[in-house]
Amino acid sequence: MHIRLTVALVLAVGLAGCAGFNKAGRQAAGMGVVTDSKSSFSGTRWIRLSPAPVGGTTGMFSGCCSVGMSWTPKVPEGAILIADVSGIVALDSVSLNLDGDIRKLEPVDRFTQFGSDHNSQKGYYVPWSMVERMQTAKEAKILITTLSRGSVVGDFRATDGAMFIDFLPEFITAVRNAKAQ
Repeated sequence: MHIRLTVALVLAVGLAGCAGFNKAGRQAAGMGVVTDSKSSFSGTRWIRLSPAPVGGTTGMFSGCCSVGMSWTPKVPEGAILIADVSGIVALDSVSLNLDGDIRKLEPVDRFTQFGSDHNSQKGYYVPWSMVERMQTAKEAKILITTLSRGSVVGDFRATDGAMFIDFLPEFITAVRNAKAQ
């Protein structure tokens, strides 16, 4: 009995260490980093969570996309979800499924932005209550469709200790602190 308990404890500590290492590694690469800055042009404050991976729905090691968030006191009742997919494709829509409540998000960008690393990004407005529900929902999924009618589905609950959902609490805390000021 003591051997089983010891093995279980060693595995738990090892997995926690791997998750922490993985999280630090992704943040060092610029993923899942929370920043609080002011625009040098307008002075507008922005709290941002840089895009971080979202697990796919087809298996333990599948990937969907990356998701980031931005918030400003100019629009305190919501945030901008940044959908980022691999490949040069025009993004059409993003929908969230939070415990069966499916909502199509409104785009804040007219056009998809294409990156130098062959990715495509577009922003969508999310009411603040949905941002908080993304963290606590038992089922939390994202559907991203393209103008060519392709799509990807991600599961926010899929985690390796360093996925979008693991960084979201830091973003929510930073925004709550900014709102309290």
